[in-house]
Amino acid sequence: MSLMTTVHNPQVHLASLAEVPKCLSGRVTSYLRRRTLLVLHHVVVATVLVPVLIYRDGTGDFFVGCFYCVELSGPFTNMRVVLSRLGLKTTRWYAINGILMIITFALCRVVIFPYMYFAYGTQFDMDIFQVMKKIPLHCNLGSLMVLLPQIHWLRLMVLGALKISRGASLTDADEKID
Repeated sequence: MSLMTTVHNPQVHLASLAEVPKCLSGRVTSYLRRRTLLVLHHVVVATVLVPVLIYRDGTGDFFVGCFYCVELSGPFTNMRVVLSRLGLKTTRWYAINGILMIITFALCRVVIFPYMYFAYGTQFDMDIFQVMKKIPLHCNLGSLMVLLPQIHWLRLMVLGALKISRGASLTDADEKID
């Protein structure tokens, strides 16, 4: 079982509640309210991104490869949770991992989007705005839909890092990035 499955396991969610709802629908509703973005992310990946990757007629290999690069930040976000659960939030390892997490997240999940447009434009001698006009609208909208949550999560990571650098400790709400 992967770390993220363990961290976002419904049993972990139930253990974190002050009062566990007795009926299944109450438990599901509680989980959906608390983990809305996480659930939405997995629904979109399964229903939109997977079919797009499968039924693309062999086009867009560069862009597909770039989308796979977003996972390069995963080990650092997972390690953050591990270190936190082990009570190591005040250690040098947690700080170093946090810096690496922010850098890889910024590069692999945010900066990669303008890079894709820039690289495509360079190949065909176009500027980014010409690339945006040439690429189908649904591709631009899909990229924007993926990019916006990444910017939100990066913002939360940077705010958390700034809070720690000022000597404050993170609350459980600050720890959540989903």
